[in-house]
Amino acid sequence: MVDRADFDVRDKPALRDEARREAVAAARRRAGVSTEAAGVPLGTVLHITDVAAGSVYSRYQGHVGGGGGSAG
Repeated sequence: MVDRADFDVRDKPALRDEARREAVAAARRRAGVSTEAAGVPLGTVLHITDVAAGSVYSRYQGHVGGGGGSAG
């Protein structure tokens, strides 16, 4: 039985930078569609919230292992 498996990457800072670039580009595309539909120009960025590294992992820690035991 395996209770836990951990995976990691070699260059986290570079991957996080790329993920941020892609997230901002995606947000800009979505905002562009919305402003176009509203007939107004896309303005400047007012606020960006960055999720702390590891916070997504911590949400799912309790979901590993399958849960209750079953007698077989």
